[in-house]
Amino acid sequence: MFEFSGIHNALLDEQLDNFTRALSKPAGLLVAKPGNWLAAFDLLTIYLAPLIKSQRKVIFFDEFPWVCTPRLGFMHAFKHFWNMWAFRQKNQVVIIYGSAAAWMIRKVINNRGGLHNRVTRKIRLLPFTIAETANFLKEQKINLDQYQVLQLYMLMGGIPHYLKEIEKGENAIKAIDRTCFTKDWLLFNEFSNLFLSLFDDAGYHMDVIRTLVKNSTGLTRNEIIVACKLSSGGGYYKAAGRTC
Repeated sequence: MFEFSGIHNALLDEQLDNFTRALSKPAGLLVAKPGNWLAAFDLLTIYLAPLIKSQRKVIFFDEFPWVCTPRLGFMHAFKHFWNMWAFRQKNQVVIIYGSAAAWMIRKVINNRGGLHNRVTRKIRLLPFTIAETANFLKEQKINLDQYQVLQLYMLMGGIPHYLKEIEKGENAIKAIDRTCFTKDWLLFNEFSNLFLSLFDDAGYHMDVIRTLVKNSTGLTRNEIIVACKLSSGGGYYKAAGRTC
């Protein structure tokens, strides 16, 4: 298996360094750093070609959007790698993952260029329902009444990664206080981290959410535009449409 993870806000040279280290590990030798992504994928092809003749191999690209910024040239090289070689190999599986869900949908799932209709399988991971959340907590030996389960569900949304932080003996209020308002705990900075991972221009989306929170009765489209200083066309759609 070859595994490579993009680095957030890294320069081309840093991303290529990271790729070189990732390829050197399974190859068992020191690989010379390529000068660009086309050369990098050529090296990957040379490494994989003899291996997939006898067994299935998996390529896993983690945090795909972080390495696909326009100036890096990664996306064009990846399209070339996939269309000219990888998709023809029966023993080759390519898996790409990105925490920026909106980007993955726009740029990969709905791609109109070289990756159009190239997705073989989509893995849809849904959060737990409230009933599944209650069952999950019971399996963890955490006994809470229905109201406390509801409180946790409204906050954590049925996400197992969050729910596993609940400790035995805690009530919902203590669990929320510890995980959300204690420095360095899991959810302390999750608001900003989540939006930064989902959207390229996270500040606009965060402004919309903060504005809506201050108005319990809700806001009209025009009120959001004025309060957040957005344009009435693309600016509103980019900030509010994708957020809400």
